[in-house]
Amino acid sequence: MFRREGIQILLAGLLALFLIMSPGIAGADRDGQWFRIQAFEFRGVVQVDKNDLIEALAVKPPPWWKFWATHPVVSPQELQDDAIRIRQFYHDNGFYQVDVTYEVISADLLRFFRYIYDIEEIFDVLRFDVPQDEAAIRDGRVIFRIVEGDPIIIGNVDLTFLQEIDTVTTLELAESLPVKSGRVFNRDAYEDAKDHIRITLGNRGYPFTAIQGSALVDLNRMVVDITYEINPGPRCYFGEIHITGHEDYVYPRVIQRALRFRSGELYNAEKLDESRLNLFSLNVFSSALITVGEVDPQTNTVPIYIQVLKRNQHGVRAGIGYCTEDRLRLQGAWSYRNLTGRADRLTVKARRSDIRENIRGEYRVPFFLGPRNDLIAETGLDREKEAFYTLRKAFTEVNINRRIGPEWFANVGYNLELNRLDDIKTGSAEDTLNASDEEDYRVSAVRLDVGYNSLDDDLYPSSGRHILFSMESATGYLASEIDYFKPTIDTRIFFPLAGQMVIGGRVRFRSIERTRSTDYIPINKRLFLGGSKSVRGYSYQELPVLDKNDHPVSIGGLSSFDGTLELRYPVYMDFAGVAFVDMGVLDASSYSLEPDRMRYTCGLGLRYDTMLGPIQLDIGYKLNPPRTGDRDDPDLVRFVDTDRWGFHFNIGHAF
Repeated sequence: MFRREGIQILLAGLLALFLIMSPGIAGADRDGQWFRIQAFEFRGVVQVDKNDLIEALAVKPPPWWKFWATHPVVSPQELQDDAIRIRQFYHDNGFYQVDVTYEVISADLLRFFRYIYDIEEIFDVLRFDVPQDEAAIRDGRVIFRIVEGDPIIIGNVDLTFLQEIDTVTTLELAESLPVKSGRVFNRDAYEDAKDHIRITLGNRGYPFTAIQGSALVDLNRMVVDITYEINPGPRCYFGEIHITGHEDYVYPRVIQRALRFRSGELYNAEKLDESRLNLFSLNVFSSALITVGEVDPQTNTVPIYIQVLKRNQHGVRAGIGYCTEDRLRLQGAWSYRNLTGRADRLTVKARRSDIRENIRGEYRVPFFLGPRNDLIAETGLDREKEAFYTLRKAFTEVNINRRIGPEWFANVGYNLELNRLDDIKTGSAEDTLNASDEEDYRVSAVRLDVGYNSLDDDLYPSSGRHILFSMESATGYLASEIDYFKPTIDTRIFFPLAGQMVIGGRVRFRSIERTRSTDYIPINKRLFLGGSKSVRGYSYQELPVLDKNDHPVSIGGLSSFDGTLELRYPVYMDFAGVAFVDMGVLDASSYSLEPDRMRYTCGLGLRYDTMLGPIQLDIGYKLNPPRTGDRDDPDLVRFVDTDRWGFHFNIGHAF
């Protein structure tokens, strides 16, 4: 103990002598001195998020990995302004007794003394203020010292209505507010509560709600009492609907089917927003403006004015991409919108990669036979060059998608395929080629999907669930040359955590069963695992069927199960990281799984957010890879490669 304190005193003395001879630490209150800020450090931050605190500042040095970026040059006044911003940030988050001080330490001295001793402990003992060269710009590290103090706690939250309403109760409204008794006061939540009240009443027939709020702070008790005085205004109904801009372009009934409201219904602002989105989703309008007129005092009806502007009917798009599975990807499409005046769309598209080449034609009709249905018909030619087979396919699909409710959906479809398989590698001596692998064979199948989706965002979900039940049946009664039944259950769930972190999980089970006189499932209809979207320690479709000794025995299975648990967390700006554990197993029999043959992988990944979705970069590690078997089949040896690492680059999340 004596030795440690003695070394500290000795180094502090040496540091003081050095500073007397050569100015190296800048006092924070020295006027005229400019600093090139290398980094920020916060001491004492416990009850708020540091990332949110940094966003509140005007001065932001670049992160360490942006070595090419210019560091900001600031004056003491700018640093003082940021100290004030920190105090305001804490005030907005309920900490009214916060104290903020700061100092600038020479970055060169800091680096030098870190090699010798813990410089932070030295500066805790010894503080300096030495004369400065007013003209010099010094590199510095800013240390903000913060004493947060106790927070202001919300006491009473009172809602006062200036007139009675019967579409929502005071208790129901109070329970839904973001401010609640016993929580730490937050100014944003206080203001958001006003918007929440307006939105709630606007969806219950009161579009002209006025709110006055007050927050009375008692610093002696460290409590704030909040009151909202609410004047809901008249209870209103949708009046006459006026539509312009569609003449000689789209049939009026197409727009009417897109609307979620009708004249005479109780006013609901949410239905106006949904109608606006529906109009945009038709993809035939460049703008869709919905405005509300003056309320009629006699009938309390509000006229609605809808103005649309047609979009160019022709559209062309092209894209180029790369991923570790199908390498370079090229794609292009040409569309003709509003082909018959029903907001329908004809699209011809083509794609080329190392795995897939296709040309397809698609025809879409929104609100087919009703406002909840969409018709999608597609036909085309595909060529798939997989590792274990080459497939040439001509196909036609017809699907009707139906929105059952706000979160439930269904799909009914029919699929007709003419398939030709070549260059087949079964991977098993017992697997003999079937006639359906040597000749063209026809598949005629029906499909039914029922799903539930409560995800808050399809591209970047942070909460909610997505559940899909799917059944596909090919039968000779529909002139199919092979008969099978293929069920699928796919479940995804997400939970938000502190610090903008999200934990997500996925579980998926698939199987395919031979039915009637069919005794063989072609290899292109079998189930595969491995790649950027499942069991990421393995390459694309390279998780094999294993025997009880963990030896690979065949390629592709008739049953598959895979699951994943993933932690997603922010890194910096549009960059995010993931940590994951995946598992999966294939079985050669239908509806059969052996849990003790489950393969496990773990790994880390990086995401970069774009308009098209996140760019995915994952590295997976096989925890229990397959073992070498007794046979030397080259199609199976690849599965027991000693390399345990899987590298994946793609677009989108793994699930």
